[in-house]
Amino acid sequence: MKGIRKAIDRKKVVVPCLFVLIAISIFSVFYFTLLTGWTIEQAEYKLIVKAKGYVNNLTVTYWIRYFNASTAEITKPLGIRIDIVVDSSNKNSKVQIVFENFTDELAVVSFSNMSLLANIPVSGIPVDDSSAKFNYGSPAVEGNWRNCTNFFFHLSISANTAVGKIRVYASSTESIVTNNSLTWNDYPQSKDRTLTVAFWAFMLLSSTFSATSITVLSSLLKIRIKFPAITLAIATIMCMVYVLIGVGNDILSSANVSLDSRILLSLFSDFFHSSYDHLMGNLLFFLIGGSLIELWLVRFYGRRCYVWYCASIPVSIGFSALGLVKSGFFSISTGASLWCIGIALALAISIIGHKENFMKLKSAMDIVALLISGYLLFGSTWNYLSTILIYYYSNTTVMISIFHLMFASIFTLVFVFFVFRRKKEKV
Repeated sequence: MKGIRKAIDRKKVVVPCLFVLIAISIFSVFYFTLLTGWTIEQAEYKLIVKAKGYVNNLTVTYWIRYFNASTAEITKPLGIRIDIVVDSSNKNSKVQIVFENFTDELAVVSFSNMSLLANIPVSGIPVDDSSAKFNYGSPAVEGNWRNCTNFFFHLSISANTAVGKIRVYASSTESIVTNNSLTWNDYPQSKDRTLTVAFWAFMLLSSTFSATSITVLSSLLKIRIKFPAITLAIATIMCMVYVLIGVGNDILSSANVSLDSRILLSLFSDFFHSSYDHLMGNLLFFLIGGSLIELWLVRFYGRRCYVWYCASIPVSIGFSALGLVKSGFFSISTGASLWCIGIALALAISIIGHKENFMKLKSAMDIVALLISGYLLFGSTWNYLSTILIYYYSNTTVMISIFHLMFASIFTLVFVFFVFRRKKEKV
């Protein structure tokens, strides 16, 4: 055991190489057994309408590409008629949902187990396709919709995989009726490139196993080698949630947009995202910021650095719950954006507040931490500020922008406080 420890002490490169070797080995098993052979199987479409009285002469039209809606198992309430036109030459199905003498408070119309059109081969549809592949954007709502309060549209495509049936694509949007006008949600959600995210999920999972194993081995050998195992594990969970569960609206659709599902989603909002781009953007900065806290702040605070790591989680959940309440339990803010901003805030304040490092930047890690925190806080803040000043968005977007600016303002005040306190100490 001592001989092994001395060998590793002499060649520190052995441990990182061992980490990479274990990670690649585990990932290879995942890849060849779980990430191959994905094939498109079926589609499902759901329309959920909340009403406050008698609904008549209302037509909702939706187009679904590559699938035959006439083969679907249809579930609908009384007072609703379904018209389906299949156009094989243009490779789509036109679905019309007509409200005739509907008197209930909630209408749930679902099309399940839709099969591919006869002229569409399974191999002809790539699993990792763009979000514009299977539908034509938002549905058309025509007629008398003034007795309705909410519309929810959800299309999902499933595939057969080695781990069972997985939703590989989803597209959804919501609208609310206010002041005799139909207002669409600012943030329509979509799930695509699921196979790509699964690739990242298994790679992160392999890295987490490898980092944990090397950390335990290093502890036994009494060698100070640290890996950001917690950051890797949380990033893995975010990717796994996207692959196995989906985006936020997938949860709402499964539960018919119940209040319980919205409250539950707001509590776990940090782990759900609204699209592939949303997930990948947050994942990049979370991995960088979280790793810097685990590898850099641990030098000054030890395990107390995880207080900084987790401090913004309740703020993020509270903000999601606040948005849910202010929107009349209609709109939910999901994603780890505020968590990433909180991590950046923690890094910046630590750099400023630590007397031995502020304005000295003793190592390259100090410079990287400062640049990352500054970019996250001020770069994205300018983006929100320009959005408010130049473009028109709804009250929900303005509220999110203001909350983000509050974070940057707090950071600026803390920065000024520490600078002036330092100058006072020097005098």
